[in-house]
Amino acid sequence: MPVLYANYFGILKDVAQQHGYALALHGSFVRDMDLIAVPWTETASLQAELIKGCFEAIGWTHGEDSAERVYNARTEKPHGRTAYAIPTGGGGYVDLSVMRLAA
Repeated sequence: MPVLYANYFGILKDVAQQHGYALALHGSFVRDMDLIAVPWTETASLQAELIKGCFEAIGWTHGEDSAERVYNARTEKPHGRTAYAIPTGGGGYVDLSVMRLAA
C-alpha cells in the first residue's frame, strides 16, 4: 500500500489546493495514509466540498461507499479537527483530518 499512498498524495495535494487547503503527511503509511488539511486561503471551501473532491479523486466506489457516507461518518477530534476515512480499495484508506475554518 505505501506506493499506492505515495501516488494518492500528489492527487490529494492538488485537490486540497484547489479547495484552498494545505495538505501535510503524518504517520507510518503502513495501515493507512494519515493526512492533515489546514485551511490556507480566505476562500477555502467547506469541509463537505473538500471531502467530496478527495473522494471523487481517489475513493473506492464499491458497494455503499460514497462521498456523502464518508462525510456523514466523520469523527470530531481535539483542537477543532474533524477526521474522515476515505476508502481506497483493497482494505486501505486515507485518514484525513481537516482543521475547521476560522469563524
